[in-house]
Amino acid sequence: MYPLQCSEACDRGVMYRNVTCVDTQMNGTAVHDEYCLREGLSRRKSSRRCNKHPCPFRWVTTPWSECSKVCGAGIETRESSCHAINNLGWVDPQPVTRGCDDAKKPRNTRKCNLGHCNLGYYWKVKPWKPCQAECGKRGVQRRGVNCINTESQRVNRSLCATEHRPRKKQKCRAQPCGYSTCSEAQSVLRVTVDGEYSLLVGGHNMSIFCLGMNTSSPKEYLTLPAGEEGNFAEIYNQILNDPDTCPHEEERRTNCDCRQNESSHSGYTSFSKIRLNTTSLVVDTYDFTFARAVDGHLVRYGEAGDCFSMALCPQGAFSINLAGTALAVSPRTNWITRGTNAAHYINRLDDNQRILGRCGGYCGTCNPDPVTGLKLMLRDG
Repeated sequence: MYPLQCSEACDRGVMYRNVTCVDTQMNGTAVHDEYCLREGLSRRKSSRRCNKHPCPFRWVTTPWSECSKVCGAGIETRESSCHAINNLGWVDPQPVTRGCDDAKKPRNTRKCNLGHCNLGYYWKVKPWKPCQAECGKRGVQRRGVNCINTESQRVNRSLCATEHRPRKKQKCRAQPCGYSTCSEAQSVLRVTVDGEYSLLVGGHNMSIFCLGMNTSSPKEYLTLPAGEEGNFAEIYNQILNDPDTCPHEEERRTNCDCRQNESSHSGYTSFSKIRLNTTSLVVDTYDFTFARAVDGHLVRYGEAGDCFSMALCPQGAFSINLAGTALAVSPRTNWITRGTNAAHYINRLDDNQRILGRCGGYCGTCNPDPVTGLKLMLRDG
């Protein structure tokens, strides 16, 4: 038996091997399979499944449209986009521009024909029913396929051309079981008390704080076990008297030759919980429900800045610490600078569970790129 490589690097593949009957009395010489079968030896499998873990990116398609013609040759269309996928099979709803193999991009058009126009009888399809499978497993989904006449009346299916009959069933994967939002938990559990609930986030059940469970639109918040000391955002309130310099090799000191910048929107804000979209895993950095303005104005989560220096000497700081949760900051989250003489340094620690940032300028800030936002991901393992 000689094992070969898996046919796919990820997702479901097949590994093939040669299975040969050999004569142990003749130094392993290959003989006809009949000799092994006569001895009552069952033939070993020549292939098996392999690499069942999902690929990090996958093409996702919308359902095919209805055929453009009720009879005769027509066209069906669909959209396809590339999406990130984690090791639990959770597909990120936000498409990405890179990651998928363009050579494997699904086709977006195909020919269709629901029957011969001169016969007066055509196939009519109904929408697909939900996938018939247990939570998160593969199964089959079905749809109704009926034969109709020109008055859209259902008739005996033998009147329609069998070669044009659409498929009645297809393979599918059921959605993982659990509540994805506080609204779902509220509806199913019939609860009205705010608190921690187990929600399905990124394909994994985790504790999420639900606020407003006695209202029609409760909200989801991620509790931060690292606390306020590890989760803060700051617009530094000092400005150098000589802004062309960067003293002390960028080290911040309380005895610097500075003055307070009265005109800036400076402030220091700490966070104990952050608002999280449990579907897209994007943090709402404008939500300050569980934030505290320790000093000055409220500063957004993941933001920092100052008006300290023109010499690329940032002093404003932010800290994101997701230790104790099942989440980390996605590598797709990037920070961009705004303002004059802006500079920023982003330090990613502990596999992106901790992010430390220094940002500033004259005046300058940094924020998560609004295109992606402050996006989180489920940690591996």
